[in-house]
Amino acid sequence: MEDLGTFRIKFAYFHRAWDRESDSVQVLKSQGRRVLPHEFTLEMDGFIFCPECHTPISRRPKNKEKMTNGRNASFVHLPSYRHIGCNLRVNKGGGRRFETEEEAKKAIADEQLAIISAFIVERPEIKDVKKGNFDHSFIEDINGEVSDVPISRHTGESFKLPSKITTVSGLCRNFDDNYYKYFVFPGDTNARRLDSILVDVNRVNDICDIPKLYFGKVQSSVSGPWDHSIRMTKIFWNRSGDFLDFYFKQNNKDSKDHGIDDNCRGRIILMYGKVERNGLGLCLSNVGWGEFSLLPEKYKYLFEH
Repeated sequence: MEDLGTFRIKFAYFHRAWDRESDSVQVLKSQGRRVLPHEFTLEMDGFIFCPECHTPISRRPKNKEKMTNGRNASFVHLPSYRHIGCNLRVNKGGGRRFETEEEAKKAIADEQLAIISAFIVERPEIKDVKKGNFDHSFIEDINGEVSDVPISRHTGESFKLPSKITTVSGLCRNFDDNYYKYFVFPGDTNARRLDSILVDVNRVNDICDIPKLYFGKVQSSVSGPWDHSIRMTKIFWNRSGDFLDFYFKQNNKDSKDHGIDDNCRGRIILMYGKVERNGLGLCLSNVGWGEFSLLPEKYKYLFEH
């Protein structure tokens, strides 16, 4: 039977000297090179590692770009490491819980877990005076408050853990590192991998009152000339049911702060909020200032099939 993780491993870490038994994961992530399946060469064999469980992996097939069935080459786990659990090897589960607060804090220190207690709602008053534009880096570096997080395996127990990310823009920075990282979003009771949290707008077919992290590709974006004008950003969407289209609606000033303007067609946008009715279509609107972001183009490959 085909490995259930086939095609799920978007990239591997390549590092000739890294040792799983003696070296830290941070060393692999900071010093290793991210390699896509089509970038693999035979010289890398034995030195590429899974982005979640960090065991050695391989490419199938090793010396061809296509499998016998015509599908593109992909990264796969090695049978010799089957005893090491990895959610990229099996169907995505319900998430991850922790035995102790110390275990959760270690996962945070090892950059395998992050807590988001809340996203910033109001536009902060911090500017880059030299550029005359809003500087996101100040906001992305602001730590949130310590939060009581109910991610213990023991019923009713919660852990006090630091929150480090307060904007979706912060998620998008180093997005490839974050893609297989575990996150606790506002209101969640367990930690989930970011790739399993993300919801493709093309899977949406009705309104939804539960806030989720959606992504889609911009088809067009137009607005009146004023800061308070509503910028209508249309998302490529497979028409579903009785609804005609899908939009992201936000005021022009905040949209432009995030790089969303008339020229962003084809970019991936991430939006955290509720899906509402918009005339004959659907939309996300009135989301907080820190609850949406354009994805840097260098990470677009993570959304390509």
